[in-house]
Amino acid sequence: MDYDFIIPKETNLIDFLKFNAKLYPDSCNPRMSMFYFRINHLGLVDSLYSEGNFDTKEKEAINQNILKTNRNWILPNNTKDKDKCWFIYPCFIIGGLDNCDIRAQKKREELLVLRSLLFKKAAREDSLGRYLLPPNLPLVNIRR
Repeated sequence: MDYDFIIPKETNLIDFLKFNAKLYPDSCNPRMSMFYFRINHLGLVDSLYSEGNFDTKEKEAINQNILKTNRNWILPNNTKDKDKCWFIYPCFIIGGLDNCDIRAQKKREELLVLRSLLFKKAAREDSLGRYLLPPNLPLVNIRR
């Protein structure tokens, strides 16, 4: 099922999902979360959950943006009542390396590799038929 998104203010879906989300890079706490959401035959989000290590406020901000996509989906003309489409949105907060211990630096490097792998797999369905969105550009805290 091909679902498309009507994007306000000429942005893309990924920027829309993180728009106004208070995602603050903590330079020594790189983290990521995966957001899973389903769009039903009416163009509404009817299921939403996440996994990862974002804090509650960060998760809630992305969840609210996902819910704001309601009725902004372009559905195929032949959409039936039983049709639905799952999406997976990987979101990263990478942080910087200012005064971080080796463990935080290693975690940051591993998350950058994971982001790269997910980006290569983006715009495809996984084995369960869920559509993998590209990850956000990692949020980095750089002090000068």
